[in-house]
Amino acid sequence: MKCMLAALLTCFVLCSCSKPSNDPSTGKVLVTEQGQPYGLLAEQVIGPQGGSLASADSRLQVIIPAGALTGNTTIRVQAIQNTNPAGVGLSYRISPSLSFAKPVTIKVDYSGVDSLDIDPCNLSLGYQDSSGAWKMKMNRVIDAVNRILSIEASKGGDWCLLSPIRLVPLESYIKKNEQVKLQVLSFVGGIGSEGLCGLWNPSNDHHGEQALVFGAPVLPALIDKWELLATGYGVGTLTPQGATAIYKASDKDNPIMNPASIAVTLKGFPRNMLARVYVEPEETYIMITLGSKTYIYAAAEAERIVSSNTYSISWEERPSRIERGYIVWGGNAIGNHVWDMKFNQFHFSPEDFPNDGFLISHAGELGKFPSDGYVKIDQFGAVGQFVTGTFVVTNAARHDPDQGYLGSSSVSGRFKARRTE
Repeated sequence: MKCMLAALLTCFVLCSCSKPSNDPSTGKVLVTEQGQPYGLLAEQVIGPQGGSLASADSRLQVIIPAGALTGNTTIRVQAIQNTNPAGVGLSYRISPSLSFAKPVTIKVDYSGVDSLDIDPCNLSLGYQDSSGAWKMKMNRVIDAVNRILSIEASKGGDWCLLSPIRLVPLESYIKKNEQVKLQVLSFVGGIGSEGLCGLWNPSNDHHGEQALVFGAPVLPALIDKWELLATGYGVGTLTPQGATAIYKASDKDNPIMNPASIAVTLKGFPRNMLARVYVEPEETYIMITLGSKTYIYAAAEAERIVSSNTYSISWEERPSRIERGYIVWGGNAIGNHVWDMKFNQFHFSPEDFPNDGFLISHAGELGKFPSDGYVKIDQFGAVGQFVTGTFVVTNAARHDPDQGYLGSSSVSGRFKARRTE
């Protein structure tokens, strides 16, 4: 069930109940390393008259009122890796990290949250302070019509969308007969059986923000039910244990549902949380998630392109069909390779796209600028051995040969390919 919010609704009144125990001293304060930049930098000179600046992907906007700056200042917004375990999507670095004379407004487009099955009522913005600790803003405003979350801030720094109660992991990959533990974690200290009921209440004084803590299982009393959303051949089993559930894959090849979807319903929450567990094929493959659909292609191969000193993973729908896609990256280094439209590229023609349409690691019109995301090489074996890794394209451009650019989609996946040369 979607959260029933009016436009520009401050989610102060999610329900009327007693004040929960939200003392962050009940857990260890969440401290992480800073995220590494990737993607394009946006910058603009803004003076005492005020102005605004959007990130290169247009998902975050900083609105600076008149009088917030005493002189002309170059304001920058850079997408960075999100190191917050409660985080949703990318983080953004707003620099310089100065204190503004008047509060600025930070707006984030949360329209991609639905694909992660996180209710917007369970969202806020948080920032990382100079010690690496994360704090969540309590004064957020949700515009449910335009799907924008806004907060007022007094300084720049590293900011991200976050969800104070999370089902983790949202995605996991196991083999047949293996199992994975799923947990509902709270990152806001001593959440009681009321859950988030009183968290956004203005009488619950946190001086506008609250320190996050390392995630700990919520009280079992907060759990309504766990559910495996599939039946049939090879779907596996789910064993609930309070705030934890164990999913075990069956011993069958090619289960009828892959990934398996596991839902957990929390008392007082407007919608359930959903995790997906993918059962990997035994041999080489590439598994691609696009929205709610997963594509699995067998016989993925990795080879070196000698002329450019790059490597590629390619795959086919079946041997009798043309190549369905490829991932290319520069060199054989283990680690992240950011999309750059030159050495590091992704191209995918899903079998059910009309008119031979395709997705590519370019954002905006074809050739405009690289998408955010990366291909991560975890293992790079010798010839005849395996190359394994994962990839993310957060804003892959969707193109149709007849109609041209049709917007963007988020694509992710993993692969196990045999190296041929």
